[in-house]
Amino acid sequence: MFDKFKYNNCIQLIVDATGLTSFDYNLNNNCLTKTRDGKTKYYKYVLEAKAAFGNIVISIDSEWIENTNLNNETQKQDCEVNAFKRMAPRIKKNYPRLKFIVTGDALYATTSMINICKDNKWHYIFNLKKDRLKTVYEEFEDNINYKNEVSKENYFLSSNILFNNNLLNAFKYIETKNNKTTIFNYITYLKVNDRNIENIVTIGRKRWKIENEGFNVQKNGIFNISHLCSRFDNSLKIHYLFIQIAHTIRQLLKYGSIILKEMKLSTKKEISQLIISTLISLSNSDLNNLEINFQLRFDD
Repeated sequence: MFDKFKYNNCIQLIVDATGLTSFDYNLNNNCLTKTRDGKTKYYKYVLEAKAAFGNIVISIDSEWIENTNLNNETQKQDCEVNAFKRMAPRIKKNYPRLKFIVTGDALYATTSMINICKDNKWHYIFNLKKDRLKTVYEEFEDNINYKNEVSKENYFLSSNILFNNNLLNAFKYIETKNNKTTIFNYITYLKVNDRNIENIVTIGRKRWKIENEGFNVQKNGIFNISHLCSRFDNSLKIHYLFIQIAHTIRQLLKYGSIILKEMKLSTKKEISQLIISTLISLSNSDLNNLEINFQLRFDD
């Protein structure tokens, strides 16, 4: 069903973290902290890995970013990259044969992230910023000023840049809309050339789907993911995972259900209300009469 969204038989896997709630106290003694003007705030953060299929983003793994083992103030806090290090073995175990293009912002453009992708035989596309990979950025700019390896207008490429024993392909796209110019810089080990650079830039730019179709919908839509449903650690985490399941179901109904299209439900809230009313209206006899002669097959 999702094969048409693959690139070279690879699924785009977008990784990013989001803050859920903030407090004036350290809930469950594992919050991340930020101190400003002598005042400390405490935060709940979670890292998401979401598979992107067109307008659908499906969570395939979640990892909490928390200071569980922080013993003193001099230790470094947990972070997104460390959370991905814990997450990656689970993804590889659960989906051993799937090929991914791991996509993230410049925060993930690190040697450890590149090595994780390489060790798991995953591709990657990460944003490139001067303040994250200064030497790579400067070499890229120098190279394209000397020779651009692609001929498409507003696209730029420099291949085989060496970074900590890894060869990278750096590329750029300059977009001008409504008199506003935006520059997109990326690194990857995917083969990039005139024929595919537009597609690969498009994949890189889809990183925003985890924000728009993912976190934004879950925070500001009907899911209200930032609501503190419980102060017990396991309960709030289970609630978060249930929301990931519910969001997946609603997306599949919205974009894949012929019945819903015929009903012409236009808003996400209408779809959610239909799901709720259907679930709460089912009686025990309805459930007992459901056809259960079926087979589920999952192919990774």
